[in-house]
Amino acid sequence: MFKNIAEDIVFYLSRKKILNQDNREIYVYALEVVLLNFILLMTLLIISLFGGQHLFFVCYLCFFVPLRVFTGGYHAKKSETCFVMSVASYVLAMILVNNNLLLFNNEIIVFITALLMLLMFLYSPIENINHPLEKARKRKNKIIARVIVLIDFTLLIVFYINGMAITSYEIIFILLNGVTFSLGKIENYIERKNRSSM
Repeated sequence: MFKNIAEDIVFYLSRKKILNQDNREIYVYALEVVLLNFILLMTLLIISLFGGQHLFFVCYLCFFVPLRVFTGGYHAKKSETCFVMSVASYVLAMILVNNNLLLFNNEIIVFITALLMLLMFLYSPIENINHPLEKARKRKNKIIARVIVLIDFTLLIVFYINGMAITSYEIIFILLNGVTFSLGKIENYIERKNRSSM
């Protein structure tokens, strides 16, 4: 769906000579990503507003999005799959936090969160094997990811020490990011192994 819409827009703009036909694939991919992210954010905002969880959405923007952008991880092969998985994981995270707002009182969960942050600090960014990063971009993402992890870790400690409920929001989004990060690492390992066995 997202790719089809992007292709139609790029075709129209190319026909009007606004875009160069030679770079068509780049434009389609870029527009598909923009459409996906815009519609995803609007969907999550609507879900949050209807659920009375505007703070949850703000925490998603603060604690999940920056880490996800710069640490990398699993990417679905189709944008529609990405959309459905993102919405489903967001709703699941919202349900988990609402049913256990004091998630930060669980020492095992806090330990797993800290461990995932350490792994993201050490091994970011996880590249999609089919879309490798240029060396300069990889270095830049690594630095930015480390800064974000350090900021998030500092905030986690401050929130945790003060017994603030927002700690649970931060924990759930770090855990969610840790899952996509780990799945990306596993996916790359399997893909490399399959390529080397050919």
